[in-house]
Amino acid sequence: MPVDDEANIFQGNANLGNTVVTDTLTFAGGSDVNSDIPILIDTGSDRYIKFVDERGISEVALRMGYDVDTDTYEISGSGDFTVNIGGINNLRGDITASGLFSFYKNVDGGSSVITVANTNVDSGTDKFAGIEFKHGGTNALGTGKPAFTAGKIIAGKDSNYLFAATTKDSNLQFFTALNGTDTEKLRIDSNGNVGIGTSVPTVALQVAGNISASGDIIGNRYIVNSTVSNITQSFSSGSTIFGDSVDDTHQFTGSVLLGQVVQMTAASSTVINTFNTSSFQTCKYLLQVTSASNIQSSEMLVVQNSSSAFNTEYSQINSGLNLVDFTTDVSDSDVRLLGNSSFISCSVKFNRILI
Repeated sequence: MPVDDEANIFQGNANLGNTVVTDTLTFAGGSDVNSDIPILIDTGSDRYIKFVDERGISEVALRMGYDVDTDTYEISGSGDFTVNIGGINNLRGDITASGLFSFYKNVDGGSSVITVANTNVDSGTDKFAGIEFKHGGTNALGTGKPAFTAGKIIAGKDSNYLFAATTKDSNLQFFTALNGTDTEKLRIDSNGNVGIGTSVPTVALQVAGNISASGDIIGNRYIVNSTVSNITQSFSSGSTIFGDSVDDTHQFTGSVLLGQVVQMTAASSTVINTFNTSSFQTCKYLLQVTSASNIQSSEMLVVQNSSSAFNTEYSQINSGLNLVDFTTDVSDSDVRLLGNSSFISCSVKFNRILI
C-alpha cells in the first residue's frame, strides 16, 4: 500500500492479528462492536479510554482507565465540564469530586434523601449507620497524606430488634473530634430526649456540665436536688426596699403571703394563719395588731418537726398596751398561728415568708 494521503478502501471481512493505528480509528454511527474488548494492564503505562472535548483547546472531559502514577483505576471528569452519573444503584469505595459534590432529586410532596444503611440483620444494639467526616488526604487515593477524623453523625439502636419486629427504636448520635478521637457530644433518643455531654438522656433535656444563657430561662418549676454551695444574686437596677418605686421587681424562692388581715371579734383564742407541715419547715411573720388608737408590732420565727411547732417572738413594740399574745401549735397536718387577747375587737395584719 502506498504511504500517502490517498484512502485505501477494504470491503468484506478482515481477520487481523496485531493491528496498530497511529492516527484515527473511526467507526460509522451504525456499526457494532460484537465482542468483549480486554484492555490489558501491565502497570507499565497508563491505559485510558478518553473523551476529548475539541470545541476550543482540546481537553479531556471524561476518562476511564488505569493511572500508573497512583496505581489506581478511575473514572474521572474535568472540572471545566459538567459530568453527570445517573441510574447508579450501588457505589463502593472512595468517591472524590474536583468541585462541589451534590446529590439532588426533584421530589414534589416528599423528601430527597441520601440513604446510608447497615445491612446487618441480627438484633444487637452494637450496629450503627452514619456519616463520618475527615480532614486531610486519604492514603487509599494515593496522596500519601493521612486523613484526620473530624466528627460523625450516626444512627444507633435503642433496643434489640430484628427486621420482623413491630417496635424499632433508634437514636441519633453527634460526635466531634477531641484530640484526634471522635467523642460523642449530643444524643437524641427514640423518645425525643436530648442528652448533651451524656449518652443516656433520661429526661427531655439532660446536660452534663454547666449551662450558660445570654437570654431568659423560663420554666414552670425550679428544683434543686443537690447541695448548693453558693448563690449569687445581682441587682442591675431597682431597689431591695419594698414600696419605694412602682418600677421595682422583687423575686423570691419559696412562698410569700403579703397583707392578710384577720379580725378578732371575741376575747378568746383565734386562728390567725396556717401552713402545711409537709410543704414548709420555717416561717417568718411580721405582725401588726390595732385596736382603736392602740397599736402593737413584732416579728416571729416559727419552725416545725411535723408533730410540734416552736416559735420565738422578738422586737415587739406597742403604744402602751399588749393587745394580743401569739402562740403556735400543730393541728392535723397544719401549723397554726394563734392569737389570744382580752380585748373584744382587734385587727391583726401580717406578712409571712415560708421556706
